[in-house]
Amino acid sequence: MVSLSVALISDIFTYPADARRLGDSLIRARSQGADLAVLPELPLNPWSPATETPQEDDAEAPGGPRHQALSDAARAAGIAIIGGAIVRDPKSRRRHNTALVFDRSGVLVASYRKLYLPEEPGFWETRHYEPGDALPSVVEAFSMRIGLQICSDVNRPEGSRLLGALGQR
Repeated sequence: MVSLSVALISDIFTYPADARRLGDSLIRARSQGADLAVLPELPLNPWSPATETPQEDDAEAPGGPRHQALSDAARAAGIAIIGGAIVRDPKSRRRHNTALVFDRSGVLVASYRKLYLPEEPGFWETRHYEPGDALPSVVEAFSMRIGLQICSDVNRPEGSRLLGALGQR
């Protein structure tokens, strides 16, 4: 039987000084047998959609500082990570809430742009980034296939049905 032990980490790490705390959390998860750590949506940002006004430094180019911090943390702790960042497309300059999946050596193995964006108090997401441009897909980077969606995507059945049709259970 194939298995994948997953640690769900509910803490966020919004300041550069939090890098050590992130590393400690990942090492602890790995020492308890986890193969993959799943972090909250945008774990290295303050929850910027709580406000109606986006800040320029909430977003980064592909491979930016949040991407690099997650990659470095995965490699240092020896555990795969699903985290994310607001990534600015270098050509269109559009911003997307992007899940980033790193293997335990810190290599980016998959990414996914959030499709469904709330627009309500505390979740002014359409003011901070645009919907993704690709359907959810199956990640083939671990001992088992996993489907990748972000937060409110899961509240709509289309993505889950698509992942089921692709063989994700």
